Amino acid sequence: MRSALLAGLALATSATTALAQLPDPRPDLAIAGIVNSGVRVGIGETFFYAVTARNAGSTPCNWVNLTLKLPGEVDLVSATSGAPLICGQDAAIRIVGLPFDVACRGGPGFFLMPGSTVTATFTVRALRAAPSVTATAVADPGNVCFEANEANNTATSTATALILRPRLQVTQNKPFAPSIPAPPGRGPGSQIFPVTITNLGPGPAINVALAVTQGYIVSGSSYTGPEIAVAYKGQRAAEGQTPSNQIPPDCSTTRRTDLNIITRSCLMLLVLQPGEMLQVHYRWFPCPNPGGTPVLPPAIHIGTADELAGSDHVVNLLLACTF
Repeated sequence: MRSALLAGLALATSATTALAQLPDPRPDLAIAGIVNSGVRVGIGETFFYAVTARNAGSTPCNWVNLTLKLPGEVDLVSATSGAPLICGQDAAIRIVGLPFDVACRGGPGFFLMPGSTVTATFTVRALRAAPSVTATAVADPGNVCFEANEANNTATSTATALILRPRLQVTQNKPFAPSIPAPPGRGPGSQIFPVTITNLGPGPAINVALAVTQGYIVSGSSYTGPEIAVAYKGQRAAEGQTPSNQIPPDCSTTRRTDLNIITRSCLMLLVLQPGEMLQVHYRWFPCPNPGGTPVLPPAIHIGTADELAGSDHVVNLLLACTF
């Protein structure tokens, strides 16, 4: 009697376990990924979010809503999908500057089969500066399907910084009077070439980089190109004056033996606000006398992070000799 009872209990437990292991017969919409193309985006520039939903369940779902909740710091440019989804803003009237929703909907008659995915791309434009904005994606079956799991219906993007970009203007100035050593042992001398860097953009320039690349022939040659004599913020100091607000350059030298070049890179650690100027005085060989042969200087490349794409400021010190 007791053994029959135990056998019956074991059979019931086995049946319960088997039922518990059966797959849930419902669909399960889940956000499989949200790709953010923007890390640091300038005001007026565009970037996109690509949102992918997946049916992780065991049966089809015949309605899919992909909604992206966007911050008020951006504006919608377009919302598209390769699938037959209809995309648009949720609200008929939107107050610019406030958060808003954009949705791509498929159904009825749109079937997302088990294991299949659907992707919608939302392109937006940055409206105003913000240190960090995110967007949240939501996938739901529009109350048409009953899901197996609603906990995986949302996902938040990585953060994007919306910034005001700097724009540098580089101006070469008339060089100072040359310094010519007296005999004996008279050398070639040197001359100061002042360069003015002005931030004309709406945003701050955080650090300014200056790089000089010099070729060489003899292996082991040292760098002999232009060097920064002094750098400072503010108006350009008159010749012979000691400028205040000096900024020591952080310089390093790298060598590439495969190309026979030496690069002298200097980083000016500062914040150059809109309208502010950075003065850099380079020391180089003096300008040639009329009819003389000049010592050709390598070009100086100047730039800063987050500047407008394609910005490349090149200085040739020899051009200042014509001023």
